[in-house]
Amino acid sequence: MNYQTVWEQIKVYEPHCQDFHFLDLQRVNAKLTITNNYIYYGQFENNQRHGKGILLQQNGRKYEGQWQHDQKQGYGWEFLANGSQYEGNYVTGKPHGQGKFIWANGEVYEGQWNQGVKEGQGTWHGLNGEQYQGEWSNNIAFGYGEHIQSNGDRYVGHIKGWLKNGEGQEYFSNGDMYQGNYLNGKPHGYGEYYWSNGAVFQGYFKDGLRYGKGIWKRRLDSPTDQYQGEYDEDKKNGYGIYKWSNGNEYRGAFINDYKHGYGEMHYVDGMVLKGNWEQGKLVSEIKSNSPKKTQSSLNNHMKIIDNTHCFNKSCRNKNKYIEIQFDNNNQVQNNGYNDSENDRLSNSNLDGENSNKNVYKQNNPSTSQTHRTTKTIRIRQYQKDKSLSMSQQNQYYGSSSPNRDISEKNVKQKTQTKFCIRTSDNYYLQIRRPKIHSQYCN
Repeated sequence: MNYQTVWEQIKVYEPHCQDFHFLDLQRVNAKLTITNNYIYYGQFENNQRHGKGILLQQNGRKYEGQWQHDQKQGYGWEFLANGSQYEGNYVTGKPHGQGKFIWANGEVYEGQWNQGVKEGQGTWHGLNGEQYQGEWSNNIAFGYGEHIQSNGDRYVGHIKGWLKNGEGQEYFSNGDMYQGNYLNGKPHGYGEYYWSNGAVFQGYFKDGLRYGKGIWKRRLDSPTDQYQGEYDEDKKNGYGIYKWSNGNEYRGAFINDYKHGYGEMHYVDGMVLKGNWEQGKLVSEIKSNSPKKTQSSLNNHMKIIDNTHCFNKSCRNKNKYIEIQFDNNNQVQNNGYNDSENDRLSNSNLDGENSNKNVYKQNNPSTSQTHRTTKTIRIRQYQKDKSLSMSQQNQYYGSSSPNRDISEKNVKQKTQTKFCIRTSDNYYLQIRRPKIHSQYCN
């Protein structure tokens, strides 16, 4: 390398830092050193680079700054062969302490260094507004910090290897917010997700999707639709309870957010619908042990429905009562006999029959309404002495009293309900049935 050519090059060199022009270095007795790989112009001490100096390498690398014992030491600026550059403190030839590194593509890191690597508190500015401010370790974001993405999403929490790990909060540009645990950049474990429309989910996540038990609400504070149950693949899967704001409630199985499998619908009016569901629709209803119901069909049939028995009776003659008597002696209750109460309940039975007849006479036959009159007759029987004969019973209770079973402290109670129904075609039925029975008999 020609000495005169190098000397002319040093004279016209434009430094990056102040006080490193040719004349500035000449005032401090700078010397020129030329080798096959680099050019150095600066101060020396004991034949070592020491003080201020400029280093120009053959591969295009440059350094302007302080030297000590032939190594970069103190404040300096360095331009690398790939176009990146560093400006800050050096210790034993490496960036150490506070410094600023600018990549060739425009990214910037400004913060703490330790023996040539980014470590400690630092701020990184990426392209299109992306940035990270927080803790660093071994040249990567590691620890607690704040990461703002180019689309406006912002994360505040723990980071490991540029990925969200541990507890944190993430604020999305659309107004949503998540707070909870992360693993490898995704929500994992317990967390809470708040939508911008007011909905909220509180429960468990796996690989960024809702998984396991959780609670979803359409609104957080006011009474509203909500679901409490199991999730899989970010959808309702498994057993759960869905409550509507009007008070209705579904309890049962879900698959992919749909009611699927066995489930029960509980309505606010007390009605319960049980059965099997597919894709949110009821496909088969399961009859429960509910009280028997009486229905009138359009073909002039009256049907009394039970779990295992049914009774059909055609109405053939107009304005005619057909009395169907069902006997049941299965219900037994140990109550003391009260003669005055028995007389009062017997008189009530007569009033009930007269009331049924008045309903038949007073109502217009052309209407299709159903009128029902119900009276309950209770007959309580009690025998103190099982040795009493039938004549002694008549003498003790009176000839008008019903026959008693001769058994010690035997109490029987019969509850019968009598009601009158007029069908749409003016056919009349008078049906008397027991409250509890084992079978139907005509």
